[in-house]
Amino acid sequence: MAAALVTDPEILILDEPNSALDPIGRADVRGIITAQKRHRCILLSSHMLSEVEQLADHIVVIDQGRVITQGTTASILTEGIAPVWTIRLGAPAQISAADLAVAVPEARFEFEADMLCTVRFPSFESAAEHLVTALQTLRTPIIEVTLRDRDLDASFARIVQNQEHR
Repeated sequence: MAAALVTDPEILILDEPNSALDPIGRADVRGIITAQKRHRCILLSSHMLSEVEQLADHIVVIDQGRVITQGTTASILTEGIAPVWTIRLGAPAQISAADLAVAVPEARFEFEADMLCTVRFPSFESAAEHLVTALQTLRTPIIEVTLRDRDLDASFARIVQNQEHR
């Protein structure tokens, strides 16, 4: 990488820059890439998707030599995903999952315990529109609302599987 940077290129192509490095070396390379991406275009090829997720602004997913999707990191992470929120309640809910489904038909509710509720929406757009209504419908104090984590590994697997079923 040092040899490539000496010439001050506009485009830097990196193929698996973190392979065979220890954690300290990977952190150093991540720091270099982060600093360099402010000044040049970096094309990074890697199977270490957690690294790609940290470093990339735009991702192209290639499977068996074909581009199957591309977009911002955020759009790839949410592509084809149904958002799931976990809601920790301050008291047992005063309404059943069936009654919640009638009140907020855009969402699917499940009580995992007396004071833990999972809410699923068909899309982020639907969630943005109806999450507050869903929370109000619970009619109980809410301690915490958490969007379940998404990561690039899971997104990649989902995108490739969806492509195979077309």
